[in-house]
Amino acid sequence: MMNPASGLPIKMTIEQARIDKNFDGLPDKIGQKVTISGRVTVAAGVFHPSELRIFIQDGTAGIQVISKTISRNLQVGDSVLVAGKIGQNNGLAHIDAEQIIQY
Repeated sequence: MMNPASGLPIKMTIEQARIDKNFDGLPDKIGQKVTISGRVTVAAGVFHPSELRIFIQDGTAGIQVISKTISRNLQVGDSVLVAGKIGQNNGLAHIDAEQIIQY
């Protein structure tokens, strides 16, 4: 569901974005566009030297944020709003970011 004011998917918690209710190892929202926000807990450059791969957390859960096209020098403690599609790799949910807004 899209937010008409921003054009982004309706914001949800990280827990809601990565939930796997049937325990099949795949997030229920895999392939769906979501918007989440949180604080960076693992900075850019730690997981991968050239791609943006950070880890963010909110009060409910954490998730890896991946982008091959967005370049940001995000540090631990930065607050971000992330819009993108839920994916899965090696049993872990992640979000393929299409937009990242630092605030």
